[in-house]
Amino acid sequence: DGGHGRVPTEAERASLECTVCYSWLQPPFKRCSNEHPICAACRPSFESEECPICRVSIEAGALRDDEPAAALAAQISLPCANGCNSAVPYLSLREHEVRSCRLAPLLCPFREAVRLGPAGWSTGGRC
Repeated sequence: DGGHGRVPTEAERASLECTVCYSWLQPPFKRCSNEHPICAACRPSFESEECPICRVSIEAGALRDDEPAAALAAQISLPCANGCNSAVPYLSLREHEVRSCRLAPLLCPFREAVRLGPAGWSTGGRC
């Protein structure tokens, strides 16, 4: 994962940060009618169909494409949060950090094999 984009300014970095989960905004890039970015990664967990900042409707038809954010994301690279020292294109960053980075966190190998449930320890379940 070599760097394929330029380093963003602090203002550009701030414009791509989710105001809810404080992670990087994920495509598709959308904004509410008051120009607040809506994170595709955390939107499914919102308790209501309202912008978390200004509370206007963010139902599917109320959102608009955020073309400036999409264009910026296509131009920049960011450092991997796992500490591998790679500069990764923004649009590939989440995939890199979760799956392809040599320092990506690993799932517990026992996750599928052993679990503690109401009846005690059992095998074949999920943690």
